[in-house]
Amino acid sequence: MSLSEKNYLVLKPTLDFDGLQLDSKILLSVVVDTNKYIQELYKLFDEIEFDIFDVLGQRNLSGVVGEIFSRFYCLAFSDFVLNPHPDGRPDILNITVPEVKNYFDDFCFEINQGKKTPVKSNLSPFKYKGIEVKCTIGDKVSNYKKKLKESTGLDSLEIGTPRVNYLSSMQFWAHHKHSNSLLGLYYDYYENSECLPQILAVFYSELVADDWYDVSVGKPGSKKTSNTSLRPEGKKKLFDGTIISINNETYIEKFRKVGLAV
Repeated sequence: MSLSEKNYLVLKPTLDFDGLQLDSKILLSVVVDTNKYIQELYKLFDEIEFDIFDVLGQRNLSGVVGEIFSRFYCLAFSDFVLNPHPDGRPDILNITVPEVKNYFDDFCFEINQGKKTPVKSNLSPFKYKGIEVKCTIGDKVSNYKKKLKESTGLDSLEIGTPRVNYLSSMQFWAHHKHSNSLLGLYYDYYENSECLPQILAVFYSELVADDWYDVSVGKPGSKKTSNTSLRPEGKKKLFDGTIISINNETYIEKFRKVGLAV
């Protein structure tokens, strides 16, 4: 089953960002379009017996869901563009103001060997406002393996196994501790949509640097990348800003336990 707007609850009328009031109904259409595209993508690869989501793996899949959402977001809200650099931040840039658009057009690209390429120093970070998109499937309860074995016979959670019954919390990670406008997405392998990954909740907040833990860095010579995660205060801000939720009692009950304002 393809999820439509009628399968969701819109909990706030607008997403308020940088003086703009973005219609939550349009944001919901972005969610629905993303979910439909994910279903179509799966079917396209399935025709050649290629399980694209299994090949991507869980960590990469979360990133892909966020990337697809970001592209549909920029199609729906025309004053926003994707950050064109692969390491750029934030993910989505607000070019509503002419000064910002001129900066983006004139200083964020250069010509190398006849090809237009993005300038990392001006896009990571972008000096004007934008939205960071982060996607999570959530964290598992500590005894999930026992519970999973008893209820499904599986030894571990596989790609395509709904996780709502094993959800304990949601966390968001970053490489930098900084103020940002964070749009969080929660997805799961939704049973009513053939257990394909579907976005089921959206939340938003303006965060400050102190909402993040100190950045953890690896020892000299280590391949570990720097990372940080949201403090409880930061997560509360984000979850209090829940804008959209799937209208499904199992998920709503779990969302409330996690702390989402549903």
